[in-house]
Amino acid sequence: MKTYSKKLIFFLLLFVFYFSHLNRNHTACGYSQYKHTSERYYIGLEDTDRVKRGFQALLRSFLENLQKNLSTSILLNVAVNTTDVIEIENRHHKLTDLSSFFQYSSEQAALLADKIESCFEITKNESESYLRKWEEIRSSQPSISAEVKALIDEYLIEMQSFHTIFSEIIDDFLEYIAHVLRSVRDIFIEYADILTDSYRRFKATNLCYNFYMDFLQQWSAVIFKCKTATDLNTAYDVYTISETTSRHVMKQLEFRMQRLYNCLASRDYRIRCQFLRNPERDFSKLFLKLDELQQYFDIKIKRGRVNSNRKRRSDFSEDHKSVELKLKIPLNRDYISTAGNENKCIPIDFPYKYMSTNLKKCFDILLWEDK
Repeated sequence: MKTYSKKLIFFLLLFVFYFSHLNRNHTACGYSQYKHTSERYYIGLEDTDRVKRGFQALLRSFLENLQKNLSTSILLNVAVNTTDVIEIENRHHKLTDLSSFFQYSSEQAALLADKIESCFEITKNESESYLRKWEEIRSSQPSISAEVKALIDEYLIEMQSFHTIFSEIIDDFLEYIAHVLRSVRDIFIEYADILTDSYRRFKATNLCYNFYMDFLQQWSAVIFKCKTATDLNTAYDVYTISETTSRHVMKQLEFRMQRLYNCLASRDYRIRCQFLRNPERDFSKLFLKLDELQQYFDIKIKRGRVNSNRKRRSDFSEDHKSVELKLKIPLNRDYISTAGNENKCIPIDFPYKYMSTNLKKCFDILLWEDK
């Protein structure tokens, strides 16, 4: 009985000692207050990805549906044996549906651009929040030595360098993606307006429908491919690689924050805080990831930015004693300089100038009396 009592007392004392020690270490540097990357960041990524998948699905089957819905051939025309009235009504719906498709697609392109912009802003804010947490830790630890504080300051400067370059790359990615999506929006809404306006002057006869549907089948495909065949797929790829890199960066920043908490909580600075002694080496893999991201962007967009980005990283390292150092980078807007040419997707004087003589007779000539 005495032996049992002694064992019980021993385990109780061990239990109390363990939790008191754990609590002391955690509260010593605010460990219990540590928070991971915010849910807002991950929700933003998921929400953006959902809108992107929906937009891609919307556009994916367009050309196939265009061939089926606007074909006047016997094989594809499902209404070929119906009465003229029903046939005209069916064709009316097909033409209005075509206009509605481009109208809705333009709205979805704008929505996706807004979602990506919001998501990237959250990403930059999340990266900046880790900087603020480091500063809070440094100012809330009066008991740490001057040497350790100096090491934390040096590490913070390297972290600021990383955040600055990461944010600038994100801005460049965003500018390109938003530019592509909003140019898609502009062309699609312009084409939808042209379809709606032209159809109001259309003479609804079966023969005219045949002419007009053949015309729209051809030109809708041309205009659609003009805006989606290359740039849009590139924008998808650029977003995907930026999202993947962003997730990796957040996990790495989270890891470094946790490691700092553990370092200060242990009080064994020489062993647990070795990473603070060489911040440049500790961030080398993350900077390499940014270099890869820059090279990818340079290859995809062909803007020639890699060398300038590497130079600004080098310049920062040489003068990284200054916490307030700010990098100023002239933005290369080569891909935007072609914006004036984008309306070539919809030719000048379209559609009247490109209609056959027979098709022109199917419209109220007053519509184009000033042509």
